[in-house]
Amino acid sequence: MLSRDKQNPMKGKVIAYSEFVLIEDATFHINSKKLEQIREMNSKTVYAVVRGIYAGSEQLVSADFHKGYCNPYKTGTFIDWASKEQITKAKHVYFYDKFFSYK
Repeated sequence: MLSRDKQNPMKGKVIAYSEFVLIEDATFHINSKKLEQIREMNSKTVYAVVRGIYAGSEQLVSADFHKGYCNPYKTGTFIDWASKEQITKAKHVYFYDKFFSYK
């Protein structure tokens, strides 16, 4: 998790790690210049982020969530795993085991 508080000296820095994270009112963002660099140089870097309000760190049963997917080499954007449609926002996003689900 990153601090977004402009008054906090830790703004933009990692302030916590968790195995499970729930974000509310999420928006999905892609840095197209970074994505282009990844594809040209075949190297990894952060090019995609999910922004929203931290809602908790408990393990959830994600049965009513849809599985999401993001890969710079295959999709370049956040997509729904089943429909392959692009995701731009979600009410809830749940991160777990290097995966994410949303609703």
